[in-house]
Amino acid sequence: MSKRISGNFISRRDFFRRGAAAAAAAGLFHIGQSRAQSRGGRIVILGFDGAEPSLVRALMEKNGLPALSRLAEQGTAGVTRTTAPPQSPVAWTSFGTCKNPGGHNIFDFIRRDPAGPSGPVPMVGTGRLIPPEIGADGSLKSPARGENFRTGAPFWQVADAQGLRIKLFNLPYVYPPDPLRHGRMLSGLGVPDLRGTNSTYFLLAEELKSDVENVSGGKRIRLALDGSGEGSISLPGPRDTRRPFSDPAAYLAVSLRVRVDKVQKRGQIAADGKAV
Repeated sequence: MSKRISGNFISRRDFFRRGAAAAAAAGLFHIGQSRAQSRGGRIVILGFDGAEPSLVRALMEKNGLPALSRLAEQGTAGVTRTTAPPQSPVAWTSFGTCKNPGGHNIFDFIRRDPAGPSGPVPMVGTGRLIPPEIGADGSLKSPARGENFRTGAPFWQVADAQGLRIKLFNLPYVYPPDPLRHGRMLSGLGVPDLRGTNSTYFLLAEELKSDVENVSGGKRIRLALDGSGEGSISLPGPRDTRRPFSDPAAYLAVSLRVRVDKVQKRGQIAADGKAV
């Protein structure tokens, strides 16, 4: 962002090639000091969806983003070329696969389904949910599952196949997450939710001014913990389609029990007799 490599913008493919070469040579792509550096280096990549590079650069020059400026000085920052079309699902999939839309099969937020009941209809362009299969007696024969329309192996699958550890947090448009033997993956933007919408989220936090705060894309809900670090919260789920969207009673709710251990930095969420 604040720096350019060789005075020019770099492509995603060049970005990863140069980053890997730097790490192999001397661990040059890093943020701060860590024990991992003595074992060959660690690469940390921060990506921001919808961030306009010129605005970010201007804010950094005015010390408006001091934390980001410090990270840029410690590591490597640059501007990668976007895709055609310059849309989030396309760009993030190109970031992961180092392919253009023709290579990874993600072309837009939506795609055309020619087999609609009354002719072609639009559908989500990144993937789909396959409904569960229910037996005649009402039993579950197979659970619902997600399908990603992406083709081509993303770099984290390539790294995982080589035995490298990798962790991905809140990466957009990678639902369902890819199975990794040596890493962990948490899908971000684009995850379907139980309300039947796309990526509506709920953020639980202790220090909020009100019980519920409406924000872009979701809600922030105040979580009150007792002296033992436990608390409960009720989250709205799917809507009864016989009721209007504006009716609060139209949404099924689930009660979550939350336990936080601030000393061990661990937590547990329990619902319906199951805990994570």
